[in-house]
Amino acid sequence: MKVAVIIVEFNDAEETIKYVKKIETYKNIQRIVVVDNLSTDLNVVSRLKEIQNEKVIILQADKNGGYNYGNNYGIHYLEQKGEKYDYFIISNPDVEVEETAIQECLTLLEKDETVGIAAPRMLSASRKTNS
Repeated sequence: MKVAVIIVEFNDAEETIKYVKKIETYKNIQRIVVVDNLSTDLNVVSRLKEIQNEKVIILQADKNGGYNYGNNYGIHYLEQKGEKYDYFIISNPDVEVEETAIQECLTLLEKDETVGIAAPRMLSASRKTNS
């Protein structure tokens, strides 16, 4: 199964770089696309380009059309490149997602065809369940 992560970022290169460096080691993720949503800080894109590699693609959207626009921009880019993925993970750069949580979601999606979307349990920084 092929999995791509789409991360929309705006003016926060440091948090995005930290997050990407963590998840790019995950074996269940084949592609990471960071979409800069037309940051006003001109240094952001150049900083992000430092982490681009064969697994990580950095894009700059043609406009800041909002969060959904940025996600769709990344997905459409992959489709135009002819890259096919079974699943897309839509993620923010200011979260922590463990590889096992991703795998549990993927396992559920593969096991039950009536499930179309899955998300791990969200915990606060103190590890308490958010309600």
